[in-house]
Amino acid sequence: MYDFNPLFIRPLVRPWRQKKHVAIDEDRFIAPLPDLVVLKNSAGVFYEMFNYYGEEFSRHFGLMFEKYVGVVLMHSVRTAKLISEDVIRQTYPPEKGKVPDWIIIEGDIAILIECKATRFSRAAIASGTEEHVKDSLKQVIKGLRQLASFREACMAKAPGLEVLHKCKIFKPLLTSLEPLYLINSTFFREFLDGELSSSMGVMNLPWYILSLDELERLQPYLAKGLGVGSLLNELQNQSCSDLIVKPEKQSGLTFKDSFLYEVSQDLYRRLGVPMP
Repeated sequence: MYDFNPLFIRPLVRPWRQKKHVAIDEDRFIAPLPDLVVLKNSAGVFYEMFNYYGEEFSRHFGLMFEKYVGVVLMHSVRTAKLISEDVIRQTYPPEKGKVPDWIIIEGDIAILIECKATRFSRAAIASGTEEHVKDSLKQVIKGLRQLASFREACMAKAPGLEVLHKCKIFKPLLTSLEPLYLINSTFFREFLDGELSSSMGVMNLPWYILSLDELERLQPYLAKGLGVGSLLNELQNQSCSDLIVKPEKQSGLTFKDSFLYEVSQDLYRRLGVPMP
């Protein structure tokens, strides 16, 4: 009953025997869950590539993921300052420690952003056991540790981080490839805080986690002036979906106001498919 649904892997099924020499346009399949066909041809492509090429692909994809998050942020941050890891590395060499992929400076607030192309595994989704959930969160914990170490360096005004010396508040934000459902809830916060405390003695790290999908949905509102710092404060008491309701009503902005709308139009045009 609670096992992983095989339709996630093969969303199209042929419940009857295929006739020999049948033309492609005469063959017939059934899609019991049509939305999974879309998923298979979008996010599913990543997992097909990962299953075939393994870590070699995931390392390369991780770099592309970081760059794409940067593209979304560049279209989101208008009045604040956006700094890349490459800029920080000009004065803060690798031997001094890890550096976030992106940093947003809003007045005296610095949002430290680490990108991790991670997700809950099939075993974690199907069973929900602590062992499988914990295994799925290894990259999340790794990312939070990196952010915690860099935050300490910032608060200590380490040499090489002069661009951040005027900041007084440092907010660690981890961006995941897929939604990590309930990840900002009390249960997961206590679990992750416990991991940080036991592994590196970090207590009360004010971390936040947003998926790429959530960041993309927020983009038009951020571009119109919704501050990332104030957004993260709101996330302490509500989910991202609930948080979006207010700016949606107040601004009247829709997906057509996102930079992704034009990108989507171009993609559908090149595919020869009408925009939905």
